[in-house]
Amino acid sequence: MGDSDDDPWLAPDKLYHVLFCLSLTLFFSKLASLTRYPFLKRHSIRVGAFLSLFAGATKEAADQIGLFPSAGASAKDALADVIGVLIAVAALSMCKSKKTDGSDSGSGQTRRVLPVEGFEDLLKGWWNRVSVGNVDGTLTSWWIREGSQKSLENVE
Repeated sequence: MGDSDDDPWLAPDKLYHVLFCLSLTLFFSKLASLTRYPFLKRHSIRVGAFLSLFAGATKEAADQIGLFPSAGASAKDALADVIGVLIAVAALSMCKSKKTDGSDSGSGQTRRVLPVEGFEDLLKGWWNRVSVGNVDGTLTSWWIREGSQKSLENVE
């Protein structure tokens, strides 16, 4: 590998590697999160990181066999790629944890419901009453926000 004085640690090339892999990780992660496949959505950060590292490794392999004008593969370039991926993963993880910390992110998967009895006149117009029969024959009612009843259409 080309780890000589011709490949200094503090060179613009290393910054390019960090920024390129950071950008690829963000791009592939966003792409994976937009797919219709639940597995890819759940693991979008890992998918983005893997594809970015794969692209970096492929570039280093291409440098080694001479496809690009380069001194060959560089462990310093590979480490710069890893640093870019780690920065992107940390940023994406912080953003993801912010969205799932209990605040209403609007994902449509979890809705807050208000279990109340009465107050019908106060809540009508903004809230809808939903009643569900329990196994023991009793009836449980909730008030949910107007417009969120779509998630309950398939409930029997």
